[in-house]
Amino acid sequence: QVSNYLIFRGDSSGIMMMINSISGSLTSYTDASPPSGFLTYQVRALAPQCNVIPNGLPLNDTLESNIIDHNNIAFSVSITSTNPSTNTSSDGFAIANAIGGVTPYSYTWSNGVNGNFNGGLGEGTYIVYVFDNNGQTTSDTVTLTAPVSGCMDPSALNYDPNATIDDGSCNYMFCPSDKPTGLYADNIVDIKATINWDNMNDSACMVLKYFVRYRVVNSDGTYGSWVTKSAGVGNGLCNFGLNTTSKILQNLTASTTYQFKMKAFYCGDTQSGYSSPVTFTTADVCPDMTNLSVQTFNGNRAKARFTWDTTGVYTFARVLLRVDTTGANWQTAGGFGIYYPTFNVNKFGLTPGQSYRAQGRTFCDSNITAYRSPTWTSPIFWSQPDAIRLDGGVSINNLDIYPNPSTDIFNISFSSDKVQDLSIRIISVVAAEVYRENKQQFVGEYTKQISLNDFGKGIYFLELETSKEIVVRKVVLN
Repeated sequence: QVSNYLIFRGDSSGIMMMINSISGSLTSYTDASPPSGFLTYQVRALAPQCNVIPNGLPLNDTLESNIIDHNNIAFSVSITSTNPSTNTSSDGFAIANAIGGVTPYSYTWSNGVNGNFNGGLGEGTYIVYVFDNNGQTTSDTVTLTAPVSGCMDPSALNYDPNATIDDGSCNYMFCPSDKPTGLYADNIVDIKATINWDNMNDSACMVLKYFVRYRVVNSDGTYGSWVTKSAGVGNGLCNFGLNTTSKILQNLTASTTYQFKMKAFYCGDTQSGYSSPVTFTTADVCPDMTNLSVQTFNGNRAKARFTWDTTGVYTFARVLLRVDTTGANWQTAGGFGIYYPTFNVNKFGLTPGQSYRAQGRTFCDSNITAYRSPTWTSPIFWSQPDAIRLDGGVSINNLDIYPNPSTDIFNISFSSDKVQDLSIRIISVVAAEVYRENKQQFVGEYTKQISLNDFGKGIYFLELETSKEIVVRKVVLN
């Protein structure tokens, strides 16, 4: 008759320790808190009158059971994987391996694959879920990334800290810090010049910034002091070179010889010396416009003629004019300009009786408008002639034009208090006559409907001329 069962537990070292004694009436035992790892168990029955088992533990009256192995490992899964060969390839794979729990296992992947093998994979993150035969669940995650080719040597010029495969592209070339070459000057005017040079970037040297120095060359062979200025600065990161190859030198002196030289600063804290100097001479001052004057015409009170003189040869002149009120818009006489040696220009379309102002200036290069006389002329002022009354009397009354503006038809009416000869005409802004009517010994009321439908849109002028006066009114055809 068994009185007690003695429960022994051993680990991988082979040492067995008694962990409990239970009643002989029981037929099972649960180890409530086993350690993890490989374990062995043995049960000994304690009963009277039992002989000691040879080579067993020195306990009298016991019977030993067989030793039972038990692998007490937690239920888990791990993944081994191989990355895809490139970021566009699908030749990576992942293998899941579960341990612990109760077999068999069931594997399901986040991309829909079942089983422990998941192949044909590109870059991305994949999760495997594992279920054991006892309903337990575990999971693991793997991220596949393609290798990045590049230079992995930090001492190389093109070192890539993100590279995972050295592709043999490391560049160890030495930057020779060449002086800027190809220096020349163009677009030279009286107070400005553009200096130019070659792009000094190459595979070994990237330009960080340039300096320019320039000075006056005196007629006696001596020189002025050097003036040093920046000729372009990059972003300072040296991930690409500065590609600037020109700079405008300003505030120069006219009719003066200069020389300039260049220096380059390269990424990697190297710099060149200054290049050999190159010489250029600024242009003469563009001659002034002088004696600007204006002439008006009683026969065409919408016209003005401008004339002027000059102190030298230039390319073209411009005359600007506007109504003599603050904020009025400027307009030109002669369009883009009047080319030398013409010293006059007509302006049409002015308003009779209106006051104007005008100024002029010369330009010495058709392509570089910055090359011009130092200042505009002083303004000239005048008023366009209005109706002329020869003896102070009024012979035309109640003049009316309607509708005005109009799209085609104008109605004209007026009255003459006395018998007189008169002419009625309409002219364009360039003094082209588009309508004329002569009345002999006319007296009384005049009413006329006139169509300008055959003429272009714009401004016209109605002129009523008698022996005593000329009356002018503006007509607008839309």
